[in-house]
Amino acid sequence: MFFPTWIVGPLMKVVDLIFPQRPKLALEIRQACPDRVMVSIVEDFSDYTFDLYIFMYVWVANQKPVPTTIKDWQVVLLGNQQSVLTEHLTDISGWHQLVKRQDKQHGLTVIRAARNLLDRFPSQSLQQGIAAQGWECFIARGIREATLKDATLQLTIVDSFGRNHSTTSRAPWPCRGDVMNPEKPW
Repeated sequence: MFFPTWIVGPLMKVVDLIFPQRPKLALEIRQACPDRVMVSIVEDFSDYTFDLYIFMYVWVANQKPVPTTIKDWQVVLLGNQQSVLTEHLTDISGWHQLVKRQDKQHGLTVIRAARNLLDRFPSQSLQQGIAAQGWECFIARGIREATLKDATLQLTIVDSFGRNHSTTSRAPWPCRGDVMNPEKPW
């Protein structure tokens, strides 16, 4: 059976209408830096709860030619046979990461400390083959220490088409240095 050569263009348009292309995002958690803030403690000091600030350095790349943006971030902390939903903290402008590195100076080993600002994940659209990376922060409230033993972070990104893209990271999480806010020295 032979088809005329002009039929390919209209046929591809029909296929695109029936099966539209959607973006496919590859994502990695490059760093996950936890910071604990004490919330409550019992009188005999046998138990306590804390709010866990989770700073995540995330890398995302679009693998399809359809551009998209990130509409929502969701993180679930899985540990001790329970799952804890987190809140997304949108303002991380006052937070820094303290990174220590070892250098040689005049033949001696010197440890240098640097305070790096946390750059938020960019809000521009994700184009095919161009990766974006940045920091996001999430807060898990009322956590006990037992929750963090063998814990897993599950990150889900919702794109502009409403599709979910997920990845997980098991503890211990990679972190290059402590995260702190000089305005909140708790």
